[in-house]
Amino acid sequence: MTPARVKPYSFVRHLAWSFWLNHDPKRCIVTFLAAYDASGSENDPSGVLVVVALAATEAKWQKFEQDWGRVLEKFDVPYLHLKELNHRHSGQGVYAKWKDDDETPQLFLRELIKALKRGINKTFCYGTVLDDYKEVNATYKLREGAGSPYVLTAGSCHDLVNNWMKRKYPRHPIFHVFEQGDCGQRALEKLARRHNKVIIPIPKINPETGDRWIPFQGADLFSGAYRNAANKRGRVQSYEDYGPVFNELAVMLPQKSLIHHTVTLRALCEANPDRCPRRE
Repeated sequence: MTPARVKPYSFVRHLAWSFWLNHDPKRCIVTFLAAYDASGSENDPSGVLVVVALAATEAKWQKFEQDWGRVLEKFDVPYLHLKELNHRHSGQGVYAKWKDDDETPQLFLRELIKALKRGINKTFCYGTVLDDYKEVNATYKLREGAGSPYVLTAGSCHDLVNNWMKRKYPRHPIFHVFEQGDCGQRALEKLARRHNKVIIPIPKINPETGDRWIPFQGADLFSGAYRNAANKRGRVQSYEDYGPVFNELAVMLPQKSLIHHTVTLRALCEANPDRCPRRE
């Protein structure tokens, strides 16, 4: 028999106590929160770096945490980490019990995606093709003017969220919370401070309980699935070849997804010659 799990410690309530001076989130002026996660690293030799943001109201986040926790309890696993789940065939880790089982993990992911659909207002995704970044950076001062691959990608995702908020909820502020530890994140924090923007880096593990924060688990599912799909570019015959997880996310979740590639990166530099001039 699976032991009963303790009710998940609320991510939103933790932020309320830590940053909002012990205010009740229901009464706090902050009404939206975006949780960010990256898949891949700007130090990878090639491939696509992806940054995802899940945006929702405080009330939706708290409902989402409960729904996600119930799925974890049903399948008797402590958390979702897509890369670990995809490597379960090694027979190690929290998903070792599914070493020779492909059906149950698919059911598990399908229920988590349903929880995402119910609990998130909108999902945002930005990717950068690292080889294209290097190619354009060799001709233009892209890194000097627009930042490292992580700064550019995370900053672009952050802009997507803010532009959506300005259009849809202009009177409602939003807090941007990043899973701490990605390569390039400190440079993003410095850039944010320079422009009087607030981003909050939070460790993926709750120091009070030792559990992984549920909002970052949701962002990990989305970012991992989209990076896997982006890395298949040019090698698939149909949309279905991107895999069932990507396809279910694409169909079920309201989202905006964009990617930086050679054409868009060159256009960025040419539109900002003062920031990203040609190299001499």
